[in-house]
Amino acid sequence: MVYVNWLGKLNKNLKYIVAVSGGPDSMFLLDNLVKNDFDIVVGHVNYHKRWSSNVDQKIVEDYCKEHKIPLEIKNVKPEEYGKGNFQDQARVIRYNFFNDIAHKYQTYNLIVAHHVYDLLETYLIQKQRKAIVSYYGLKFKNTYKNLSIYRPMLELKKEDILDYLTLYRIKYGFDETNELEIYERNKIRQQKINKLTDFDINLMLSEIKELNSEQELLKDELEVIYNSIIVSNDILSVPDFLKYNDNNYLQQMIIYEFLFNYDEDLVLKLKKAKIKEIVKVLSKSKKPNISFNLSEGAWLIKEYNYAYISEKKEINIYKYIVKKLGNYHFKELSILRKKPKENEVQALYVSKQDFPLTIRTNTGTEEISVSFGTKKINRLFIDNKIPYRQRLTWPVIVNSQNQVIAIPGLAISKNHLAEEANMFVVKQDATN
Repeated sequence: MVYVNWLGKLNKNLKYIVAVSGGPDSMFLLDNLVKNDFDIVVGHVNYHKRWSSNVDQKIVEDYCKEHKIPLEIKNVKPEEYGKGNFQDQARVIRYNFFNDIAHKYQTYNLIVAHHVYDLLETYLIQKQRKAIVSYYGLKFKNTYKNLSIYRPMLELKKEDILDYLTLYRIKYGFDETNELEIYERNKIRQQKINKLTDFDINLMLSEIKELNSEQELLKDELEVIYNSIIVSNDILSVPDFLKYNDNNYLQQMIIYEFLFNYDEDLVLKLKKAKIKEIVKVLSKSKKPNISFNLSEGAWLIKEYNYAYISEKKEINIYKYIVKKLGNYHFKELSILRKKPKENEVQALYVSKQDFPLTIRTNTGTEEISVSFGTKKINRLFIDNKIPYRQRLTWPVIVNSQNQVIAIPGLAISKNHLAEEANMFVVKQDATN
């Protein structure tokens, strides 16, 4: 029988978000937290990918209603999915949703219902992939963006969880896809985990403990070096990283830790060769801007002296039409008749023949005629060290003849330079 001493790892003075799918593990977690008077809000994601998902949602809704627990539900729409691995996309959707809940309730503590079999599955995946790791299995606590994620059930077995639910008559749903060997975890669960004896489990747990003890010996040294390279939670200093070019393994561990601190599940899926490739390129490439595809939803971006992880987002395509001189304020820039007090302003002369003007997102292929010849927009980006993220939405101003007359903040067409300017452009600060 399961006892509640595992809940002692959590702080009852904190408010927690609880990830509840409606399955047996999360319903066990939820019921124990409720019976022990934890301050919680429940988060449920319905992916609408299987017929029983609405049944699971109803189970969660009924339980929360009965016990007067705040409940937040994310119903994923078909258009939110892209091409590629469903599990990768689902993870990004799920944790971004939990982050939204955290902002709403101003609590950044999330509890998930991973148990000992999940820990063993993770370890076997790590071994199977021959992955670089800083920790084997699953940690009790790790982070994702602003969230602290807690796993208090890592010592519990599935059988004990099911016994509890039966004894207390707690309803739970069944995910029929868990029985299908279409995902890596499902294969390992069906082919290996479900066949383990208690002796096998204890032996594997001892093996994991021994490996993590060895990792612990390296931890203090790595932590000091890592902290000297990370300039903020999610930005890595490339020049400081290059100081360790003579220690390739240490650089691999730094990159692993950097990715791990962003998303534990993401780095688990990366092959060792990918981390080696990242280290090699960061160490040897002279290119100022480089990107590495990490997963369906994330990229590692190097821009000049810094590297960071960027989630894949739709580019904000915009287009505004200006039919005559006047004062106009857009998100990306302002157009004014009189010169403002701001220092960062471009002055140009436009004639009636130039109208209507079009202000739009650049395509990356534009050229502009300047006093010393023709300049491509990408060369202007490079010369001015404009970060990749800002380049994607940088505006251009085009006249009625489809000529680029200004690239705000960077260049003005030579044909529109004049002492008697009649239009002033102020580019707004970029936001990522």
